[in-house]
Amino acid sequence: MLDANRRLLILVAGPLLATAVYLLLPVEYLAMDGSTAILTPGARGAAAVTAWMALWWITDVIPVYVTALLPLALFPPLGTATIADVAGAYGNPMIFLFFGGFILALALERWGLHRRLALSVLRRVGSRPDYIVGAFMGIAAFTSLWVTNTATTLVLLPVATSVVDTLATAGHAGQSAEPRAAMIGTALLLGVAYAASIGGMGSIIGTTPNVFVASFIGSQLQHEISFIGWMKLALPLVLVLLLAAWLLLTRVVFRLGSEPLTGTHEQLDRLAAQLGAVTRAEKLTAGVFLITAAAWVFRSTLVEVSVAGVQPFAGITDAGIAIGAAILLFVLPSGHADRGFLMDWPTATRVPWGLLLLFGGGLSLAASFERTGLASYIVAQGTGLDQLPTWLLVMCVATVVAFLSEIASNLATTTTVVPVLASLAIGAGLDPVPLVLAACFAASCAFMLPVATPPNAIVYGTGLVSAGQMARAGFLLNVLGIVFITAVTCGIIIPIFGAN
Repeated sequence: MLDANRRLLILVAGPLLATAVYLLLPVEYLAMDGSTAILTPGARGAAAVTAWMALWWITDVIPVYVTALLPLALFPPLGTATIADVAGAYGNPMIFLFFGGFILALALERWGLHRRLALSVLRRVGSRPDYIVGAFMGIAAFTSLWVTNTATTLVLLPVATSVVDTLATAGHAGQSAEPRAAMIGTALLLGVAYAASIGGMGSIIGTTPNVFVASFIGSQLQHEISFIGWMKLALPLVLVLLLAAWLLLTRVVFRLGSEPLTGTHEQLDRLAAQLGAVTRAEKLTAGVFLITAAAWVFRSTLVEVSVAGVQPFAGITDAGIAIGAAILLFVLPSGHADRGFLMDWPTATRVPWGLLLLFGGGLSLAASFERTGLASYIVAQGTGLDQLPTWLLVMCVATVVAFLSEIASNLATTTTVVPVLASLAIGAGLDPVPLVLAACFAASCAFMLPVATPPNAIVYGTGLVSAGQMARAGFLLNVLGIVFITAVTCGIIIPIFGAN
């Protein structure tokens, strides 16, 4: 938390920095073809507002969602964009994909499906501590494909802490359970937090940077990445990094061993019994979820379906599927007289509306780079990057973004870095899409600090994980994440886009 004096200083520094950037940028510059180009007032305004927003985003001096509104206020008078152009970014289709996905996630939470799934899996994995940690991590990663990593962690936390409490009171082969229970509990909670962040990389709606980057690639780089297309690119990284995180926590940092635990099955059985029988609402919600997921996965096939010479699904989109599912949840009765339909508006108001504004602000910034010619100026500064080995360039990008995300929100980092990175890549004659994707994945690899991600903060807040333990395990996982992102980008993503 910033004190009053520092907060005032940063508040004033934002517009001062913007003014300095506006005045110091050249009016003319040498373009890629050797000719003299003009940097328009609108372009200098876009750069100035970007610097202002980056400072306020990184320091969190005011809510990041409020900072995201600056383009609406500043771009029109600076000549950067009309109000219609600026406002259009806040209604990007990807924002509606995220909105519909969040309504679906809230329905899963409302009827307890995620908790039932977690307990069902955990009761089948046995009593070895490393297997229990692995099961929790697998559930967290899978859930985080569809639900935000924050919600995933909050859902699994009570189940995880109940296991920890059971360990604290159970004996293990005649020895005191407390030291081992504490170690297992720490590994378990860190595993949930890390897996929630890792799993979020795997789908467009899994974490907020993914939504922004998919929108940016579609609108600014003219490459549409579908829901299933994203999964094909990201899931190899998710699986490898998840396995590495499990091995790191259970074999290297904490060395849990394979001695079975006692008391865990009984505790999980008690928790499962409290849920009761599967309700009609749970079955219907699960059905909507499965149909939606299938539609996302098989959208490219649905588009080609022809009935009597007509293609009824030709215009279907991932965002349209998400909104359709959200509407369906509002019209299907739950079977509970006192709870109405599967989704109600009071529950829907829990959608993080601020995040939707944050997406809009980032997309508005990105669009201004191309619209004003600022991207061309940045491109002209990117000569020479093509002299670096590809793997080294990708690794440098991943390293900078991963460690920057430790102190700034991953979405703020992504929205600030990605437009600049894309322009520099184009200037160097490189395909910007793989570098942008590498930066996006790296933004989710902030495992060291409690403030880095909401899952980190949540498990740190239990008091069962120290800052030192998180920093030690997190630093090693950051490094592994950077290495794996580099390998997946160079080995999978670059060949795919090169072929296209």
